[in-house]
Amino acid sequence: MAQNPYCLGAEIHVELSEDQSGEEEDDTWSVPSDHDYDDGDDGEEEDEEEEEEEEEGEGEQPNYPPYFYLQGNEEDEELSLVDSYGVIPMPIVDSFEEEFYKGQIFHSKQAAQMAIKHHALQRNFQYGVVDSSPSIWKVRCLRHKDDNCPWIVRFGCRDVGGEWTVRKAELVHSCSSTTQPTDHRHLDVDMISEAVKHLVFAQPNLSVLTVQVELKDKFNMQVTYKKAWYGKQRALEKLHGNWEESYDFLQTFLRVVKRKMPTSVIDWVRVPSTQPGHSIFQRVFWAYGPCIDGFKNCPDVMVVDGTFLTGTYKGVLLMASSFDGRKKIFPIAFAIVGARILRVGHGS
Repeated sequence: MAQNPYCLGAEIHVELSEDQSGEEEDDTWSVPSDHDYDDGDDGEEEDEEEEEEEEEGEGEQPNYPPYFYLQGNEEDEELSLVDSYGVIPMPIVDSFEEEFYKGQIFHSKQAAQMAIKHHALQRNFQYGVVDSSPSIWKVRCLRHKDDNCPWIVRFGCRDVGGEWTVRKAELVHSCSSTTQPTDHRHLDVDMISEAVKHLVFAQPNLSVLTVQVELKDKFNMQVTYKKAWYGKQRALEKLHGNWEESYDFLQTFLRVVKRKMPTSVIDWVRVPSTQPGHSIFQRVFWAYGPCIDGFKNCPDVMVVDGTFLTGTYKGVLLMASSFDGRKKIFPIAFAIVGARILRVGHGS
Protein backbone atom coordinates (compact mmCIF):
# COMPACT_ATOMS: atom_id res chain seq x y z
CA MET A 1 0.00 0.00 0.00
CA ALA A 2 1.35 3.43 -0.91
CA GLN A 3 2.13 5.59 2.08
CA ASN A 4 -0.40 8.33 2.74
CA PRO A 5 1.10 11.74 1.75
CA TYR A 6 -0.24 13.23 4.97
CA CYS A 7 1.54 10.75 7.21
CA LEU A 8 4.22 12.15 9.49
CA GLY A 9 6.99 10.34 7.67
CA ALA A 10 6.77 6.87 9.19
CA GLU A 11 4.26 4.09 9.40
CA ILE A 12 3.27 3.92 13.05
CA HIS A 13 1.40 0.65 13.42
CA VAL A 14 -1.31 0.02 15.99
CA GLU A 15 -1.73 -3.51 17.27
CA LEU A 16 -5.14 -3.94 18.85
CA SER A 17 -5.01 -5.90 22.09
CA GLU A 18 -7.23 -6.21 25.13
CA ASP A 19 -6.28 -4.09 28.15
CA GLN A 20 -4.95 -6.16 31.03
CA SER A 21 -7.23 -4.29 33.42
CA GLY A 22 -10.27 -5.24 31.37
CA GLU A 23 -11.57 -1.68 31.37
CA GLU A 24 -11.01 -0.91 27.71
CA GLU A 25 -9.16 -1.99 24.61
CA ASP A 26 -5.61 -0.65 24.45
CA ASP A 27 -3.63 0.06 21.31
CA THR A 28 0.01 -1.01 21.26
CA TRP A 29 2.12 0.74 18.64
CA SER A 30 5.28 -0.46 17.00
CA VAL A 31 7.33 1.60 14.57
CA PRO A 32 9.66 -0.13 12.12
CA SER A 33 13.13 1.37 12.27
CA ASP A 34 16.49 0.74 10.67
CA HIS A 35 19.03 -1.38 12.44
CA ASP A 36 21.39 0.64 14.57
CA TYR A 37 24.93 0.93 13.31
CA ASP A 38 27.20 -0.83 15.75
CA ASP A 39 30.47 -2.64 15.90
CA GLY A 40 30.06 -6.26 16.89
CA ASP A 41 32.94 -6.92 19.20
CA ASP A 42 30.90 -9.39 21.24
CA GLY A 43 31.31 -12.19 18.71
CA GLU A 44 32.54 -15.38 20.24
CA GLU A 45 35.81 -17.08 19.35
CA GLU A 46 36.53 -20.73 19.85
CA ASP A 47 38.42 -21.36 23.03
CA GLU A 48 41.06 -23.92 22.14
CA GLU A 49 42.14 -24.38 25.74
CA GLU A 50 40.19 -25.78 28.61
CA GLU A 51 39.62 -23.28 31.41
CA GLU A 52 42.16 -23.59 34.17
CA GLU A 53 40.96 -24.37 37.65
CA GLU A 54 41.03 -21.34 39.90
CA GLU A 55 43.23 -21.26 42.94
CA GLU A 56 41.22 -20.16 45.93
CA GLY A 57 42.32 -18.31 49.01
CA GLU A 58 45.87 -17.42 47.95
CA GLY A 59 46.80 -14.17 49.61
CA GLU A 60 44.65 -11.24 50.58
CA GLN A 61 43.21 -9.24 47.69
CA PRO A 62 43.63 -5.44 47.71
CA ASN A 63 40.60 -3.69 49.15
CA TYR A 64 39.90 -1.41 46.19
CA PRO A 65 36.37 -0.04 45.92
CA PRO A 66 34.63 -0.91 42.64
CA TYR A 67 35.52 2.00 40.38
CA PHE A 68 32.01 2.41 38.99
CA TYR A 69 30.91 3.82 42.35
CA LEU A 70 31.40 7.50 41.62
CA GLN A 71 30.81 9.24 44.91
CA GLY A 72 30.75 8.22 48.56
CA ASN A 73 28.93 9.37 51.66
CA GLU A 74 31.18 9.24 54.71
CA GLU A 75 28.31 9.67 57.15
CA ASP A 76 26.33 6.55 56.28
CA GLU A 77 29.18 4.81 54.41
CA GLU A 78 26.93 4.30 51.40
CA LEU A 79 28.11 4.81 47.84
CA SER A 80 25.86 6.45 45.27
CA LEU A 81 25.39 5.10 41.76
CA VAL A 82 23.48 8.16 40.55
CA ASP A 83 25.24 11.06 38.85
CA SER A 84 24.18 14.71 38.71
CA TYR A 85 21.82 13.99 35.80
CA GLY A 86 19.82 11.43 37.77
CA VAL A 87 21.12 8.63 35.52
CA ILE A 88 22.91 5.51 36.73
CA PRO A 89 26.31 6.00 35.07
CA MET A 90 28.23 3.37 33.21
CA PRO A 91 31.86 2.76 34.21
CA ILE A 92 33.41 5.57 32.19
CA VAL A 93 36.25 7.54 33.76
CA ASP A 94 38.69 10.00 32.28
CA SER A 95 41.72 8.35 33.85
CA PHE A 96 41.47 4.68 34.81
CA GLU A 97 44.66 3.54 36.46
CA GLU A 98 43.23 0.73 38.57
CA GLU A 99 43.86 -2.78 37.28
CA PHE A 100 41.34 -5.59 37.41
CA TYR A 101 41.80 -7.98 40.29
CA LYS A 102 40.22 -11.22 41.43
CA GLY A 103 37.12 -10.57 43.50
CA GLN A 104 36.37 -7.16 41.98
CA ILE A 105 32.60 -6.58 41.72
CA PHE A 106 30.54 -4.87 39.01
CA HIS A 107 26.85 -4.10 39.32
CA SER A 108 25.96 -5.64 35.93
CA LYS A 109 27.39 -7.48 32.95
CA GLN A 110 27.12 -4.29 30.91
CA ALA A 111 29.23 -2.47 33.50
CA ALA A 112 31.92 -5.15 33.24
CA GLN A 113 31.86 -4.95 29.44
CA MET A 114 32.24 -1.18 29.47
CA ALA A 115 35.12 -1.46 31.95
CA ILE A 116 36.95 -3.91 29.70
CA LYS A 117 36.43 -1.66 26.68
CA HIS A 118 37.77 1.35 28.55
CA HIS A 119 40.73 -0.71 29.80
CA ALA A 120 41.56 -1.79 26.23
CA LEU A 121 41.28 1.76 24.89
CA GLN A 122 43.53 3.19 27.59
CA ARG A 123 46.19 0.51 27.04
CA ASN A 124 45.91 0.38 23.26
CA PHE A 125 45.17 -3.30 22.69
CA GLN A 126 42.28 -5.39 21.40
CA TYR A 127 40.50 -8.39 22.85
CA GLY A 128 38.02 -11.02 21.74
CA VAL A 129 35.13 -12.68 23.54
CA VAL A 130 35.73 -16.42 23.88
CA ASP A 131 32.85 -17.30 26.20
CA SER A 132 29.59 -15.48 26.82
CA SER A 133 26.62 -16.85 28.73
CA PRO A 134 24.16 -15.66 31.41
CA SER A 135 26.68 -16.67 34.08
CA ILE A 136 30.14 -16.35 32.45
CA TRP A 137 31.85 -13.73 30.31
CA LYS A 138 35.44 -14.41 29.29
CA VAL A 139 37.72 -12.24 27.16
CA ARG A 140 41.23 -12.84 25.88
CA CYS A 141 43.83 -10.75 24.06
CA LEU A 142 43.24 -10.84 20.33
CA ARG A 143 46.90 -11.80 19.80
CA HIS A 144 46.80 -14.90 22.00
CA LYS A 145 46.86 -17.25 18.99
CA ASP A 146 49.72 -15.58 17.09
CA ASP A 147 51.89 -14.41 19.99
CA ASN A 148 50.60 -16.74 22.72
CA CYS A 149 49.66 -13.69 24.79
CA PRO A 150 48.46 -14.77 28.26
CA TRP A 151 46.19 -11.74 28.92
CA ILE A 152 42.76 -12.99 30.02
CA VAL A 153 39.92 -11.80 32.25
CA ARG A 154 36.94 -13.92 33.25
CA PHE A 155 33.78 -12.67 34.95
CA GLY A 156 31.12 -14.74 36.65
CA CYS A 157 27.61 -14.20 37.97
CA ARG A 158 25.82 -16.53 40.37
CA ASP A 159 22.36 -14.96 40.14
CA VAL A 160 20.71 -13.87 36.89
CA GLY A 161 20.62 -10.07 36.83
CA GLY A 162 22.93 -9.85 39.83
CA GLU A 163 26.45 -8.57 40.37
CA TRP A 164 29.36 -9.78 38.27
CA THR A 165 32.67 -10.72 39.87
CA VAL A 166 36.16 -11.02 38.40
CA ARG A 167 37.00 -14.72 38.74
CA LYS A 168 40.34 -14.62 36.93
CA ALA A 169 42.63 -11.79 35.83
CA GLU A 170 45.92 -12.35 33.99
CA LEU A 171 46.89 -8.82 32.94
CA VAL A 172 50.40 -9.29 31.53
CA HIS A 173 50.83 -8.90 27.76
CA SER A 174 53.57 -10.70 25.84
CA CYS A 175 52.49 -9.18 22.51
CA SER A 176 52.98 -5.78 20.95
CA SER A 177 50.04 -3.48 20.25
CA THR A 178 48.59 -3.74 16.76
CA THR A 179 45.98 -1.00 17.10
CA GLN A 180 46.14 1.84 14.60
CA PRO A 181 45.69 5.37 16.00
CA THR A 182 42.89 6.14 13.51
CA ASP A 183 40.25 3.92 15.09
CA HIS A 184 39.63 1.11 17.58
CA ARG A 185 37.24 -1.82 17.30
CA HIS A 186 36.13 -1.38 20.92
CA LEU A 187 35.37 2.31 20.54
CA ASP A 188 31.88 1.35 19.42
CA VAL A 189 28.56 3.18 19.49
CA ASP A 190 27.80 2.33 23.12
CA MET A 191 31.24 3.44 24.26
CA ILE A 192 30.97 6.69 22.30
CA SER A 193 27.52 7.41 23.72
CA GLU A 194 28.79 7.05 27.29
CA ALA A 195 31.83 9.23 26.56
CA VAL A 196 29.76 12.13 25.17
CA LYS A 197 26.52 11.73 27.12
CA HIS A 198 27.32 14.63 29.43
CA LEU A 199 27.93 16.89 26.42
CA VAL A 200 24.71 15.82 24.69
CA PHE A 201 22.76 16.41 27.90
CA ALA A 202 24.00 19.99 28.08
CA GLN A 203 23.70 20.63 24.32
CA PRO A 204 21.33 18.28 22.41
CA ASN A 205 22.21 19.98 19.09
CA LEU A 206 25.88 19.16 19.53
CA SER A 207 27.66 18.86 16.19
CA VAL A 208 29.20 15.58 15.11
CA LEU A 209 32.54 17.36 14.64
CA THR A 210 32.51 18.27 18.34
CA VAL A 211 31.89 14.61 19.17
CA GLN A 212 34.89 13.60 17.06
CA VAL A 213 37.09 16.19 18.78
CA GLU A 214 35.96 14.98 22.23
CA LEU A 215 36.80 11.38 21.36
CA LYS A 216 40.18 12.43 19.99
CA ASP A 217 40.99 14.26 23.23
CA LYS A 218 39.74 11.47 25.49
CA PHE A 219 40.97 8.33 23.70
CA ASN A 220 43.42 9.69 21.10
CA MET A 221 41.32 7.98 18.42
CA GLN A 222 39.95 9.52 15.23
CA VAL A 223 36.56 7.87 14.60
CA THR A 224 34.60 8.19 11.39
CA TYR A 225 31.82 10.73 10.98
CA LYS A 226 29.27 7.93 10.67
CA LYS A 227 30.27 6.22 13.90
CA ALA A 228 30.37 9.54 15.78
CA TRP A 229 26.88 10.40 14.50
CA TYR A 230 25.43 7.08 15.64
CA GLY A 231 27.16 7.47 19.00
CA LYS A 232 25.51 10.85 19.51
CA GLN A 233 22.10 9.40 18.55
CA ARG A 234 22.57 6.56 21.04
CA ALA A 235 23.39 9.10 23.76
CA LEU A 236 20.17 10.99 22.96
CA GLU A 237 18.20 7.75 23.21
CA LYS A 238 19.72 6.90 26.58
CA LEU A 239 18.88 10.36 27.93
CA HIS A 240 15.46 11.01 26.36
CA GLY A 241 14.25 7.77 24.77
CA ASN A 242 13.84 7.10 21.06
CA TRP A 243 11.31 8.48 18.59
CA GLU A 244 9.20 5.33 18.44
CA GLU A 245 8.82 5.26 22.22
CA SER A 246 7.73 8.90 22.15
CA TYR A 247 4.80 8.13 19.87
CA ASP A 248 3.97 5.08 21.97
CA PHE A 249 3.94 7.26 25.07
CA LEU A 250 1.66 9.81 23.38
CA GLN A 251 -1.04 7.19 22.94
CA THR A 252 -0.71 6.01 26.55
CA PHE A 253 -0.68 9.60 27.82
CA LEU A 254 -3.87 10.57 25.98
CA ARG A 255 -5.61 7.41 27.11
CA VAL A 256 -4.86 8.32 30.73
CA VAL A 257 -6.03 11.91 30.08
CA LYS A 258 -9.38 10.61 28.83
CA ARG A 259 -9.68 8.29 31.81
CA LYS A 260 -8.90 10.96 34.40
CA MET A 261 -10.68 13.86 32.64
CA PRO A 262 -13.70 12.36 30.85
CA THR A 263 -14.80 15.72 29.42
CA SER A 264 -11.61 15.90 27.35
CA VAL A 265 -11.90 15.56 23.57
CA ILE A 266 -9.46 13.28 21.73
CA ASP A 267 -9.69 12.44 18.04
CA TRP A 268 -7.29 10.07 16.28
CA VAL A 269 -7.10 9.75 12.51
CA ARG A 270 -5.62 6.48 11.27
CA VAL A 271 -5.47 4.81 7.88
CA PRO A 272 -5.70 1.06 7.25
CA SER A 273 -2.53 -0.99 7.12
CA THR A 274 -1.69 -4.05 5.07
CA GLN A 275 -0.96 -5.90 8.32
CA PRO A 276 -4.09 -7.40 9.91
CA GLY A 277 -5.01 -5.76 13.22
CA HIS A 278 -2.79 -2.74 12.54
CA SER A 279 -3.36 0.82 11.39
CA ILE A 280 -1.10 3.76 10.51
CA PHE A 281 -1.04 6.91 12.60
CA GLN A 282 -1.87 10.01 10.56
CA ARG A 283 -2.80 12.84 12.95
CA VAL A 284 -4.31 13.46 16.38
CA PHE A 285 -6.27 16.26 18.07
CA TRP A 286 -6.86 16.68 21.80
CA ALA A 287 -8.33 19.28 24.15
CA TYR A 288 -8.30 18.96 27.94
CA GLY A 289 -11.67 19.14 29.68
CA PRO A 290 -10.69 21.96 32.08
CA CYS A 291 -9.40 24.02 29.12
CA ILE A 292 -12.70 23.55 27.30
CA ASP A 293 -14.62 24.71 30.38
CA GLY A 294 -12.27 27.64 30.95
CA PHE A 295 -12.61 28.89 27.38
CA LYS A 296 -16.24 29.74 28.11
CA ASN A 297 -14.97 32.63 30.24
CA CYS A 298 -12.45 33.88 27.67
CA PRO A 299 -13.04 36.46 24.92
CA ASP A 300 -14.24 35.09 21.59
CA VAL A 301 -10.74 35.26 20.17
CA MET A 302 -8.66 32.22 19.22
CA VAL A 303 -5.12 32.08 17.85
CA VAL A 304 -3.59 28.99 16.22
CA ASP A 305 0.19 28.66 16.28
CA GLY A 306 2.48 25.79 15.40
CA THR A 307 6.04 24.57 15.56
CA PHE A 308 7.71 22.18 13.13
CA LEU A 309 8.86 18.80 14.44
CA THR A 310 12.48 18.37 13.37
CA GLY A 311 13.10 14.85 14.61
CA THR A 312 13.02 11.59 12.70
CA TYR A 313 9.31 11.91 11.93
CA LYS A 314 8.40 15.28 10.46
CA GLY A 315 5.18 17.12 11.16
CA VAL A 316 3.76 20.12 12.99
CA LEU A 317 2.63 20.52 16.59
CA LEU A 318 -0.30 22.97 16.67
CA MET A 319 -1.80 24.82 19.63
CA ALA A 320 -5.02 26.83 19.74
CA SER A 321 -5.06 29.46 22.50
CA SER A 322 -6.88 32.52 23.74
CA PHE A 323 -6.28 34.86 26.70
CA ASP A 324 -7.96 35.02 30.09
CA GLY A 325 -9.14 37.93 32.22
CA ARG A 326 -5.56 38.70 33.31
CA LYS A 327 -4.41 38.91 29.67
CA LYS A 328 -2.43 35.68 30.04
CA ILE A 329 -2.22 33.00 27.35
CA PHE A 330 -4.90 30.35 27.85
CA PRO A 331 -4.30 27.05 25.94
CA ILE A 332 -7.37 25.37 24.50
CA ALA A 333 -6.45 22.52 22.16
CA PHE A 334 -3.47 20.75 20.59
CA ALA A 335 -2.85 18.69 17.47
CA ILE A 336 -0.07 16.83 15.67
CA VAL A 337 -0.48 16.89 11.89
CA GLY A 338 1.61 16.51 8.77
CA ALA A 339 3.27 19.61 7.32
CA ARG A 340 1.38 19.12 4.04
CA ILE A 341 -1.97 19.30 5.85
CA LEU A 342 -0.95 22.67 7.29
CA ARG A 343 -0.10 24.02 3.82
CA VAL A 344 -3.40 22.80 2.40
CA GLY A 345 -5.24 24.48 5.28
CA HIS A 346 -3.53 27.79 4.60
CA GLY A 347 -4.34 27.59 0.91
CA SER A 348 -8.04 26.84 1.36
